Amino acid sequence: MNAQIVMDTLRRINVEDGRMVIVNLHTLDTARHYCDRVIGMRDGRVVFDGLPSQLTAGVARDIYDADADFNESATSTALPADAHYAAAVLT
Repeated sequence: MNAQIVMDTLRRINVEDGRMVIVNLHTLDTARHYCDRVIGMRDGRVVFDGLPSQLTAGVARDIYDADADFNESATSTALPADAHYAAAVLT
């Protein structure tokens, strides 16, 4: 929830004030949702520079230098859309 507040605020600053915002994220779902451009780095080198829609599982494996067992959900901040789960977490 706090990350969402911060990211919503940064997006508002970008849109309303016309300021460029640069963030360092390690969550691919957040990057896809909020960013207009994603730059992926590994070992100090750019290995991806493109649109969020181009950030595929294969690209993520390249960024994280991961094998085929890489599961993108390990970087996710999303909560399941299960109301019971959400209620348990929020109480």
